Amino acid sequence: GSAALGLSLLNRATSSTDNNNNNNNNKDVDATPTKSSPSAVALLGHSRGSVATLRMALDLPSSTRKFIVLVSPFLMNESKSSSIASKTTTTSLFQSFDIPVKKKTAVTDAINAIKYVMFGIPVQYILRRLVGGKKFWRKGLQAAWGDPNKLTNNDVLRFQYPSIGKGWEKGILSYVKSVATMKSSYMPTYPGGEEQLLQDVLKLPNTYVAIVHGTKDRVVPSSYNEKYTAFYPNLRFVKMDGFGHDPFEEDVDMFVDVVKDLMKDAKFQ
Repeated sequence: GSAALGLSLLNRATSSTDNNNNNNNNKDVDATPTKSSPSAVALLGHSRGSVATLRMALDLPSSTRKFIVLVSPFLMNESKSSSIASKTTTTSLFQSFDIPVKKKTAVTDAINAIKYVMFGIPVQYILRRLVGGKKFWRKGLQAAWGDPNKLTNNDVLRFQYPSIGKGWEKGILSYVKSVATMKSSYMPTYPGGEEQLLQDVLKLPNTYVAIVHGTKDRVVPSSYNEKYTAFYPNLRFVKMDGFGHDPFEEDVDMFVDVVKDLMKDAKFQ
């Protein structure tokens, strides 16, 4: 998923740096890229993206210093009963008809094709017409901003422009589906739920984790995450007064100052 992609890019960048250093130190020897891990990494995650950030931190070597900032994170716990029930239903359906493996795949593909034609295409068309306009983004961002009156036309356009690109509506549908089922390959669940994931990351050595949250966040209320501080004393929690779900968008300079202060607190230079 996203965590694996992030690690791959990180390893590539590190290997490239090591290769350049080797070339500078010994120009007469052909240096080959090495997959060494960085000594320190700063990771930032926002909302549902915090899950990928935590998974990435968990996959890094224990010797790597990790500075992690989660902005308005939304962590969910897996509903085991619903996942098990859906798997059981699917399995029993095929077993009852004794359908061979190849036919199972063909039947599944046919069902998915019918669903796509009946629901996927119309929904994508509606999404494109709906999300492509300024009005949609203005309404949505006003709900995410701490002070809706501070939302500017440039803010709206910055979010609207990516929606003009081709194929984004498929991504939205895949994301919604993965959140609803919590079993999509694009968003793998974590054993014990995503709160357990946070707990496991907090147990890692050389790791500093902080949550930054706007006090006027109406998407994920700050109280939703502030409760974690009672259970995890090594978790830092910073409130940004008057800000909403996207404090880094509402005031970039202030958000950068908050992160800088956290880096000083973590002695992460």
